[in-house]
Amino acid sequence: MKIFRGVVLLVLGLWICITVFGLRLNVSQKIIQKGEPFPASVSKDYGDVNTSSDGALVCGYFTGIRLVYSVYWYSPNNIIGKDSCPVWINNK
Repeated sequence: MKIFRGVVLLVLGLWICITVFGLRLNVSQKIIQKGEPFPASVSKDYGDVNTSSDGALVCGYFTGIRLVYSVYWYSPNNIIGKDSCPVWINNK
């Protein structure tokens, strides 16, 4: 019972910190190759922006209230774009 209470308090504390301080915590990432359609959840905000680029990196972040998505240029060598999503982003 003590372990369960500790886990619940930890999750609640993390959620409060994410919400109050405006942090975004990475929960998903997907590499979209050139010409591949974007997922519907991203297309409604960004459109099909992958028609002329070499690829895109779609990152899903939890803000404490909902999921939001950020789209970055994809570069496997991390020179022009990003090769992976940042673990967390400070929104403020």
